Amino acid sequence: MKNNLKILLPLYLLMAIVLLNSCGCDTVEIQKVNHKITELSLTKSQLKALKLQFATMEESELSIPIQANGMVEVPPQNKSYITCPYGGFIKSLNVLDGSVVRKGQVLFKIQHPDILQIQQDYLELMGSMDYLEAEAARQKTMYSQEAASIKNYQQAMANLNTAKAKKEGLLSKLNLANVEVSILNKGKIQAQQSITAPFDGVVTKILANVGAYAAPTENLLEIIDLKHAHAEVLVYEKYLNSIKIGQKVKLTFVNNAQIMDASVFLIGREISKDRTVRLHCHFEGSHENLTPGAYFKAEIRADPKVYHTVPSEAIVSLGNKSAIFVRKQNGTFKPYYIKVLREFDQKAAIEFLNATLKSNDQVVVKGVFELLSLFVKMNENED
Repeated sequence: MKNNLKILLPLYLLMAIVLLNSCGCDTVEIQKVNHKITELSLTKSQLKALKLQFATMEESELSIPIQANGMVEVPPQNKSYITCPYGGFIKSLNVLDGSVVRKGQVLFKIQHPDILQIQQDYLELMGSMDYLEAEAARQKTMYSQEAASIKNYQQAMANLNTAKAKKEGLLSKLNLANVEVSILNKGKIQAQQSITAPFDGVVTKILANVGAYAAPTENLLEIIDLKHAHAEVLVYEKYLNSIKIGQKVKLTFVNNAQIMDASVFLIGREISKDRTVRLHCHFEGSHENLTPGAYFKAEIRADPKVYHTVPSEAIVSLGNKSAIFVRKQNGTFKPYYIKVLREFDQKAAIEFLNATLKSNDQVVVKGVFELLSLFVKMNENED
């Protein structure tokens, strides 16, 4: 950019001369040292014509921008495939790909003859439980009164304990089959079972079809929990020493140009074959509209430090060096040679080569190239 300034100088010079001539017959006062111009002094009308704008030097935190790429991921523990342990025929499907669901919401309904048989076995068992408990109590009383043998009492207790064990087994099967036991206890057999969402999330895959038979091992739906979505950023290993936990990351999504902020949470320790390292970054703010698998470009703000800064547009090239023009307290304009340490977010960290600014000195931001053209022209005329 700075090399291009030399090509643009004649144009800026022409603009400066036209602006100055339009102000009237005011002259430019020049201060010389060793036959070289060091400062320019402009009149009020000339200043108005040039439309100069100013800024003051600040202390700002600047970082080194590291460019990378990545995609939105969800941890394995926050992904869930929905299956039916007993299988069955899909009777209805209540969600679509991309549907937002809440915990306990019905996803689809299924039907299987084996589940109907389990419900029937449970109800038959519950119907005999009262008799078995009463028989065990009666045999205990008769045995205590020596009216019955211990064998009869033991057999009654064995029958009761077997029934209790069978009840627990059937309850486990009913829960596994998503049968509502509270309804079943009222004597109502449920022909269809409702399969519900295990947590709040988004449906990302639908592999089931209404009317089709689903095997017990078949994945029917996939649900992910977006609250735990994170950004997986891939950076080259040469930047690894510059990456720290907590550093800010700006993400620009490829599909919609959306910009989001994140911060580095975990730094991977495995270097892949393409010499990249994986960073785990947490999003800042709401991110419910994220799409898992979405690609983005990342800019990591590494190695933040506090510098003396000026707007980047205030810097010009003068004599193969970087410089800024400053309006001194006496109203004159003087160039200061500087070294640019780093640039970020349209700010430049600078170091003065032969002088320093005072707190109330103003740096020229707008119109600086017109001043540069005039300054160079005046010095050329002196040679």
